[in-house]
Amino acid sequence: MDVSFVGHDGNPDDPIYHIPTSQADHRVLPGAGYEKDTLEDLQLWAWLTALAFNQIVPGPIGVRPGTDPPDRILAVDGTEYPLELTVLTVQQLRTRLGGVRKLARLVHERLHDEPSGFAHLAGRTIVIAAFDLDRALPPGTRRTDVAEQVVTALREDRGFMGGNLDSNRLAAEGLPTTLDLSGGDYGEFAGLKVRAERSAVSTGDPVTVVGAAQAEFRLIEAQTLVKEIIAKKDVPENRILLISAGAPDSDGFACPLDFWLFDALWQHGLGGRPHPVHLDCVVLQAWGKPLVAELYRRPGAALPWPPPTVRRPTSDQPQ
Repeated sequence: MDVSFVGHDGNPDDPIYHIPTSQADHRVLPGAGYEKDTLEDLQLWAWLTALAFNQIVPGPIGVRPGTDPPDRILAVDGTEYPLELTVLTVQQLRTRLGGVRKLARLVHERLHDEPSGFAHLAGRTIVIAAFDLDRALPPGTRRTDVAEQVVTALREDRGFMGGNLDSNRLAAEGLPTTLDLSGGDYGEFAGLKVRAERSAVSTGDPVTVVGAAQAEFRLIEAQTLVKEIIAKKDVPENRILLISAGAPDSDGFACPLDFWLFDALWQHGLGGRPHPVHLDCVVLQAWGKPLVAELYRRPGAALPWPPPTVRRPTSDQPQ
């Protein structure tokens, strides 16, 4: 379960989302090298699946390529709707998050290029964490240099977090007043802390490397970003704009933090109605989840689904 803390600095209409250090990179597709058309298909079918799950689109559905713009032509019960596809990510607001994610992937590749040198990390997850994104990978830092520093440190066996706890003693005596979780600390590099943990699940890899980050954003930042996306996509060729949060990138990775943007906009909307000239509807989806939010509908627009009656999700939302 993911957790965030929401507060404000005097303006309750502009809440601030504080996300504790959480995984910022998660492989959701095998392999790499996914092209634009494939990623758009994945966005589209995830959205249609969510609509089907919520039983809100009647009639047979067909899809054919558009002229870019639009990306696709959606046909529902014989009527066609020009559809544009795009993504919404925390990385668009916090660009240094991208550096953390790429660094973790570099380290992961290095460890797998030389598996014999890291046998002591078998069954471990290496977490490369930014507790303060403003300090992580300062300008001018070369990711490849930092990756080599991390790899060099990982050659030494420093255990893993919690590895020095005696489970038999804990079972017999119960939890002590303090727990020594100091094991697995591999130091700090360019504002990033590196630690080893026991892998919670088996991924098939001898060792897994993940990027993690502690981040925050204001609701108004998310609202402004979406309004900028709407303005950019509001062209005569487009009628429906589908924005996906949490969708995979060309390397098959998604950022779990993106779902907090969806949650904020689902609950609070855009903070004022946009006024697109051409778009009839703007839809936000949480990729891979049966959650869809309609952010804008032109009054009287003929769309293949009814206006939403409930804004907040009833289940399967981040908590």
